[in-house]
Amino acid sequence: MRSNRNCLNPVGPLREGDELCRLHLGDERYVVLKSFKGVMQVHIRQFEIGAKGPFPTSKGVALNLEKWKKLEEMHADDIDLSVNNFDKNDENVACKIHLGSNYYVSVKKPIARVDIRRWFLPLDSDVIVPTKKGIP
Repeated sequence: MRSNRNCLNPVGPLREGDELCRLHLGDERYVVLKSFKGVMQVHIRQFEIGAKGPFPTSKGVALNLEKWKKLEEMHADDIDLSVNNFDKNDENVACKIHLGSNYYVSVKKPIARVDIRRWFLPLDSDVIVPTKKGIP
């Protein structure tokens, strides 16, 4: 979120749900910065087009600012390197980064895609598995 060309400069106090920023990622996916229940969150979400324009769907994740900062500052280069190595057919391109609170970012074959999702540990297992809460 280094560019602020699509970001707002609020004149007054922020109200619940006000968007500060919406950046288009392509394929109707956006990064949106907004407050939810008094907590500033970065939403990475699929949108759909309705009669009044694009609206957010439940497909996506909401990261608090701590997780977003960790993703952007600590792991952006690792993710870029993994994605760039797909073109080289490198067998070691798999990447899985824990952001905290059971959120993981993964990059894996066969398709060069970054997946951000919550994971959980089933009661009858000792291996964590992905939930439907996330966005590829």
